Amino acid sequence: MRTIGDPEKRFAEDKLRMLRAVRFAARFGYVIEAKTSDAIRRLAAQIHQVSCERIRDELNKMLTEGHARRAFELLDETGLLREVLPEISRMKGVEQPPQYHPEGDVFVHTLLLLEGLPADVL
Repeated sequence: MRTIGDPEKRFAEDKLRMLRAVRFAARFGYVIEAKTSDAIRRLAAQIHQVSCERIRDELNKMLTEGHARRAFELLDETGLLREVLPEISRMKGVEQPPQYHPEGDVFVHTLLLLEGLPADVL
């Protein structure tokens, strides 16, 4: 998946496109082209120029359209997770008792939960 033309120009026109790229890539199993992904990483901090309501709507779609785990992995890879859900990003490295949670830290546990979400849960 890539933008038409220069990705930085496309994202400058509408910052929400960064979240939409993640959502579409996750939902449809696309790979985000390297230049597009690099542009998202460079511009991730600018997502705050988008209204909270529009960000919320995109996150809700990521959680309800299927492939929520992949969406959150892409959010993390692009740096958007740190910007829109910093509390989720901070779960990385938070250990859990291995006898109860052998899967790993709290972030991995959360990804497993997201993997189990069915499409159209809302």
